[in-house]
Amino acid sequence: MNSCGAGNSRTINVTSIPAQPGVISGPTAICPGATGLVYSVPTVPGTLIYTWTVPSGATIVSGQGTKTITVNWNTVPATGQVISVRASNTCGNGFLRVLSGISINASNCLKLGDSNTSNTFNLNAWPNPANDLINISFEMSQSGNVMIEVLDLTGRTVLNQLNSGIEGHNQEQINLSSLRSGVYFLVVNSENGRQQIRVLVE
Repeated sequence: MNSCGAGNSRTINVTSIPAQPGVISGPTAICPGATGLVYSVPTVPGTLIYTWTVPSGATIVSGQGTKTITVNWNTVPATGQVISVRASNTCGNGFLRVLSGISINASNCLKLGDSNTSNTFNLNAWPNPANDLINISFEMSQSGNVMIEVLDLTGRTVLNQLNSGIEGHNQEQINLSSLRSGVYFLVVNSENGRQQIRVLVE
């Protein structure tokens, strides 16, 4: 720009390596031989690929290259195991994010195992993975109170609500917006029994 006016502008796009991924969500207390366990990080802007590393004996069965992976674990007890991930783009690799303190032990099985009760309820949940809201449906052989709970992977109740169920088909909607991304158990308790299902919150 001078006294005669402003010239044409010229722009240049500036890119850089991605930021370090946020905290990895996923279970750290592992039942030996556990399968289908989900680990994820929040989206990192500007990332083309997420590169995950899991301990020897564990297997990434899906999701390598994305922000969410599914892992199968081996049956050998171990402590101090680590999962890591870094975000990358054409400029290079970002800083590594690590989830440490992972243990594989039979004492963890009660925390992570699926429900060992009968399928009396025919419990279903959708969408799964879910964001803010999840729908659930179940069957009851008689009317009565129903306690719906959401548990984290340590077995701690993070959400609960009491409903009145009817004989036959029931459908409810649960608000999950207060929960962090990760894996949870959705549990339905009533006089008919107990049923739980594993859900992923994104």
